[in-house]
Amino acid sequence: MRLAALFSPANVLLFLFPGKICGYRYYSLFGGRGGAYAEIPAPEATAEDIRELRNRLGCRPEDVWGVGLPLNDFFMVNLQLPLAARDDLDQAVQYALMRHLPFDVGRFAVSWMPTAWEDKHIKLTALAIPRHELRDSLGIVDDLPVAVAFPALFGFAVLHGQDGLYMTGDGHQLETVCMSRGKPVFQHWAATKPEQTGVAIDEVKSLLDNLAPGVDRVFLCNGRDKLESITSHLGLAGSSAHVAAVSELRPPRDLATLPGGICHNVERARQRDRRLSWLQGATLAVLLLSIASIPAGKMSGKAIRVNALEQKIDAIRPEGEQVFALRDQNENTILFLRDLEAFLSSQTRMSDLLLEATLRLPSSTWLTSLNYSGQTLRIQGLADSAATVIEALENSPRFREVRLESQVTKSGDKDTFHISASLEF
Repeated sequence: MRLAALFSPANVLLFLFPGKICGYRYYSLFGGRGGAYAEIPAPEATAEDIRELRNRLGCRPEDVWGVGLPLNDFFMVNLQLPLAARDDLDQAVQYALMRHLPFDVGRFAVSWMPTAWEDKHIKLTALAIPRHELRDSLGIVDDLPVAVAFPALFGFAVLHGQDGLYMTGDGHQLETVCMSRGKPVFQHWAATKPEQTGVAIDEVKSLLDNLAPGVDRVFLCNGRDKLESITSHLGLAGSSAHVAAVSELRPPRDLATLPGGICHNVERARQRDRRLSWLQGATLAVLLLSIASIPAGKMSGKAIRVNALEQKIDAIRPEGEQVFALRDQNENTILFLRDLEAFLSSQTRMSDLLLEATLRLPSSTWLTSLNYSGQTLRIQGLADSAATVIEALENSPRFREVRLESQVTKSGDKDTFHISASLEF
């Protein structure tokens, strides 16, 4: 099996569900067949839990990973674009998401999947996650070659391939994804207490009531003991509920094509694949030469020669893995420094805000406090008229949504004010 694994690099799908983690390791050469499955209870997934799962799956350093993250980290938006947008769908999706995301779309990692091609329109499902949350969430698997990240339950539902309501939860949060006609319709996440789970399920039921056609099946990822309670809340028959297992999934040969997958470090994974391909080719050549040199009358000794070859490969593998690990560390350091440079260049300096406020405010104005937090500037002070302070800030291109934070009071002949303004980028 060790020699077979060398000629067929494995992919690993990791699902971080509420209350547990699941893993599916399979060989892309065989299209996902013959894989290994494992799951571990994990109220809060840790690096130790990941190591335990890797041991159970028999993972190797050259495996390439796809990591499913909690649903609440992502925004899911169903879009309808004109057919003309097909020439540059990436750019069209970026523009369309500007109307749906609460922050600068450049701060998000985005993926999309088409769900329907019509005469005049293209329907797509777009997924977005803030880049800093993506880095933080992948922190527990930082030592793994992660090619793609995706919403765990969303990816599970798409790979499972059946229409219905997919649900998972641990009593503290409930995740739901609805699939209809092979397409994702909505996702729902709610933080709950054990005694309030029924309230969250009622919210899901209200969404289901507006679907046409409706959904009549439930797939639960967290055990059979909750099926009766959930189907009762949803008003469905008990026979329509099923426990969905990781072993039922149909994984892709190439993780880069995973529906909803956000490319994280595909180039790093491809470099690893290229290095592995050279090693595989060299090993295959040596193996073929070894077999060809064996006379037909001595084929019984083939097993001994192959075993010796495997031992030689195992002997040189640690040195090669050390070289790969050092190169990966260097690549991670470069990526970190680039992200740090981009972050620092995007920050507004306090000195710039103070200069802008000084130039704009009337000369008779005294500031007693200036605070900048969360893209909002708050100032307190004294002025002949608080209205002139508000007017001065509104005339500045740097500020918007200028308003009083509290009632203006008099201090002698001066107005005491507390004003806030949002920054314009």
